[in-house]
Amino acid sequence: MAGSAEPQRILLIRRKAIGDVVVSLATARALRERWPLSRLEIVVDRMAADLLSSSPIFDEVLVYSPPPGSKRPFHDFAWGLKLHRRRYDLVLDLMGTPLTAWWTLVSGGKVRVGRQRRGRSWAYNLLLPVCQGVPRFAGEEFLDFSRAVGAEAEKWEAVQVVAAGDRLPRTPSPEGNGAWVILHAPATWSAKAWPVKHWGRLAKLLHARGIQRIEISWGPGEEKVRDAVLQASDGVAVAMPRVDLLESARRLSACDLLVAIDSGPVHLAVAGGTPTLTLFGSTDPRGWNAPIAGNRVLFHEVDCRPCNLKSCPVEGHPCLDQLQAEEVCEAALSMLEESKGGNA
Repeated sequence: MAGSAEPQRILLIRRKAIGDVVVSLATARALRERWPLSRLEIVVDRMAADLLSSSPIFDEVLVYSPPPGSKRPFHDFAWGLKLHRRRYDLVLDLMGTPLTAWWTLVSGGKVRVGRQRRGRSWAYNLLLPVCQGVPRFAGEEFLDFSRAVGAEAEKWEAVQVVAAGDRLPRTPSPEGNGAWVILHAPATWSAKAWPVKHWGRLAKLLHARGIQRIEISWGPGEEKVRDAVLQASDGVAVAMPRVDLLESARRLSACDLLVAIDSGPVHLAVAGGTPTLTLFGSTDPRGWNAPIAGNRVLFHEVDCRPCNLKSCPVEGHPCLDQLQAEEVCEAALSMLEESKGGNA
């Protein structure tokens, strides 16, 4: 498409997980830089909408928020008609589900980009091969889409989701002196979860080594895990206040270190320039750890990982359960020593 007429209207589709949306913003930036005068829109789920509402990259954020139950098929059909009426010139489906493939087709986009997958390739007229071989970072795989249409990017780089002048938290940070460490334990997949008792011990070890400001990150529906970690920490950690996603991103940008399982907050922290220490279970760090300085990964090596399963079929979940809090603590303290402002 590099030599064709400039697209007047571009649609990017990237639903669901917050981390995926944040990682895909480099693709959106490449499109904006290639066609600064084009109208660029993105489809995201409700949970990500506020995060992108003030982004200078997009002209409009389309919020997909279907009703539950029997009304959803009618809602999804109406969505297809809505996209069709917008008359896009270029549509990039970074999601690749049957629903988003159908949206891409009915949008009528002159150029429709997607990966070659069984039962979905019919929706696209510019097909990208399925990624095979050694896993690549997801952000690089998303950049394949913009590169295919002439919006080149030399390499993946994080895109800030909080403006530089709006990065200070609006709610107080934890009291105390020295480094501010955030721990994020909740996992959407049980195979990604590190045991609560390990999180509690990590908090106590960090506190014993002089880290006074330890905050437990959580979101809606994660109160049970939050409370369990707080109890296991014997009072040395505090809960993050109830905040929206944008305020959570501000806090993750302002702290000195995030220790977390493979999850959305990791990508929010990376976008804010915060060092991250990510504990990996079933997922592959090569696919989900941002390839930039200041980010480390830890896991306990076993023959069956990475399996990418949502739940672990192996008794004892060894890839994470056998990762000890002492090892995580030493890595965290080392990162704080190396990072600017770390004064552990």
